[in-house]
Amino acid sequence: MVRFRKHIFAFIADVQTMYRMIWINPDQRKLQRILWRENMNEPKKTFELLTVTYGTTSAPFLAKRTVKQLVLDEAENFPLGSSVVMRDIYIDDVLNGAETLLEAKDLKNQPYQYLL
Repeated sequence: MVRFRKHIFAFIADVQTMYRMIWINPDQRKLQRILWRENMNEPKKTFELLTVTYGTTSAPFLAKRTVKQLVLDEAENFPLGSSVVMRDIYIDDVLNGAETLLEAKDLKNQPYQYLL
C-alpha cells in the first residue's frame, strides 16, 4: 500500500461505486430479496437487489474476485494496466506511480479504461 510513495510521480485512482457495478447472477438474486411496506395496512412489496451490496459478508471477496477476473480477461489488451491492478489495488483504490510524468499517465490510464 505504501509502495506508490517511492515514485517521483504518484497517483491514486478510485473505482467509484465498485459494488454497484458488479452484477449478481440472476439465480442468486433471490438471496438478496427485500420485503418492504410503508405501514401494516399495505401489502408487502418485494425487491431483489441486482448488484453486490455494500456491507454484506461476501462483498469484499466478490469485488476483489471481479477485478481479478477483469485483469485476466483484459491482460492481453492492457498489459501495463493489468500488472498495475494485480499488484497495486487496495479494495477500490489503485495506488501507483512512476519516475516520469508520461509513464505515470500511461500507468493511470490503462486500468482506468477497463475498471471505470
